[in-house]
Amino acid sequence: MYVGFSGSTRRLVEGYRILAWSFSNSNSTISEALVTTGFPSFVLPADSVFKSEEFIAEVAYLCCYFLDIRTEEEKEIEGRDLKERELEFWPHRFTYSVIDRATRGFSEKNVIGIGGNGKVYKGAMEVVEVAVKRISHANYGGVREFLAKISSLGRLKHRNLV
Repeated sequence: MYVGFSGSTRRLVEGYRILAWSFSNSNSTISEALVTTGFPSFVLPADSVFKSEEFIAEVAYLCCYFLDIRTEEEKEIEGRDLKERELEFWPHRFTYSVIDRATRGFSEKNVIGIGGNGKVYKGAMEVVEVAVKRISHANYGGVREFLAKISSLGRLKHRNLV
């Protein structure tokens, strides 16, 4: 006589306990031969919530969520630092519409000079007069040179520089 046991659920490793063992022969009925008294008491252990697939997925999601929030906060702080540096070292930024109004639509009457990178216009903003350089689209190489000049001018402190 051979007896075997097999059992499985999903992909997890599981253990099984045999609590009773009974055999019968062909001379008696199964119900008479099956012994059902004196079994050891067995309480199923509660599955740990920390081993469940749902718990692991939730922890992974929360970790990703908080890392994303932290990254966004760091980017926001970095952006604020950049704006503070710009206020300290770079010229102030103005919208195109404000500059357009100050130069009266980049009127040819307001041209005060022509350089390698484009024309320079006279403009009036609130209570100060300004000079606005409009870069030519045809001269791409001069953009880097112009940005270097702006950087240098931005570090200067003078009442006539905006």
